[in-house]
Formats: sequence, structure tokens, C-alpha cells
Amino acid sequence: MEITEQEKAKTLKEFSIQSKADGKPSANTEHWRLYGHPLCPYVERAKLALKHHEAEYQNVHVSLPDRPDWFYSYHRGAVPILEIPDASGTKFIAESTIVVEYVDDELKDKSPAHALFPSDPFERASRKMFLDKFRDLGLYMFRSILTTKEDKRSRDLSKIEELLSILEEELSTSGAKYLFGEEKYGFVDIILFCQVKQILILSKKIDWPIQTFPSVKKWVNRIRAEPRLKGGLNSEADFLAMIQSFKHTGVWGLKYPLAKI
Repeated sequence: MEITEQEKAKTLKEFSIQSKADGKPSANTEHWRLYGHPLCPYVERAKLALKHHEAEYQNVHVSLPDRPDWFYSYHRGAVPILEIPDASGTKFIAESTIVVEYVDDELKDKSPAHALFPSDPFERASRKMFLDKFRDLGLYMFRSILTTKEDKRSRDLSKIEELLSILEEELSTSGAKYLFGEEKYGFVDIILFCQVKQILILSKKIDWPIQTFPSVKKWVNRIRAEPRLKGGLNSEADFLAMIQSFKHTGVWGLKYPLAKI
């Protein structure tokens, strides 16, 4: 059943934007609204932060190759976009790491024990510095998938291995469940998990020549099993179907509805 404009503006019912001809939906004046795609790792970061804080929000799936012109008024059309009700209408937050930090800052007072960011300014800054080492991890991963040139693919895979080695050393040296010697996951765990998980899936399922990283694998599995994150995880089966579809067709794109093969 098609959702009405009134339901878009007042409820948590999810809907989708599948065509360049789709008009801009009514702003939701009651709830946060998350624009994204169910297989995008950057959107998954935002979903995990929202699930962690048990936040209610309206999910809007966007077919990224088919974004209407109006969608580009939101931060160049990138996802995720978190739209927030405001006295003047709505405002929005863009970029996954910024969305994660905003959600945590807005909701952590309801449950301080579940804050994702440390309260100490130096600790927060030093963890952001560590995270910055991985800023190109997603670029290397997607270039490795898309390129047809083996020399370029090999270079990107080597860069991925270098970064996973940094993560492996941090996890194995501390011996803790999560990064920085913590027994609870934090914002860096969530942000890195979303891409590292996809890399490990690819290395296992489509024969990527990536070294084994035992501490990284255990860390990924711990995050997968966290009760507070259930419902925020992207479908691994659908991700693999998308990759297999690309291998068969040569066409890449985070379309919605999802392609099936």
C-alpha cells in the first residue's frame, strides 16, 4: 500500500525514492528521518548509532542512481542524511561520522553509560586521529571491486591490508573486546566495523587475496552479536547479491529496490 503524504509527515512508516521524477516528500514534523540505502556502509553507521540509542526514526530508502534533482540540495546528494524537525520546518545533518556524533550528543544524556564518545576532550580527539588513518579504506575497497586492471586492484588490496594490519595490532595488543582497551564498543568501533565487515565478506566469498586477521575477525563477530545493534545491520546476503550482480552485468549502482540474481 502506498504511503500518503500525511503519513510521511507524521509517522514512522518507511518509504522509498526510486525515480528522478519522484517529488520531494512532506517534511516529517514529528520524527527524525534518515535518507539512505540499505547496503551503503556509511548509512549503516548512522543506523547503528540510532539503534544503539534506541532512537525512533523514519527510514527512507533512496535509489542512488535515480536521485531526483531536489535531493542534491541535501549536501550534494550524499547519504546518509538525517533530517530533524525544527520550529522553522526541518534541518539536516550529513556525513556519516558527523551523524553518529550528533546522535550520540543528542541522546547520551538519557543513558550516560551508553555514550559512544568519551567525555574527555583529549580521548575524543585522539580516537578521531586514529580513525582518520582509515579515511580512504572505503575508496580502496570500492576501487578494488570496480577496476578491471589487475595492477590497480593489487595496489588497492595492499593498502587495505596495511590498514587492517593497523587494526589487528591495536586489537591484539590490548587484548580487550573492543578498540582502545575497552570492553564496550564506541564510535570508532561502529564506524570502522561497517566497512571492515564488507571487506571480510568479500575476502571469503569472492576469493579476495587478503591476509587473515584473527583479532579483526573476532572483533567484527562481537559487534555483529551486540544486542543493542540488532536491526541496524545491513543484510550481508543482499550485499553479496549486489556484488554478484555487478560481476554478471558489469553495472554498478546502489539501486532500490535491491537487485536480485
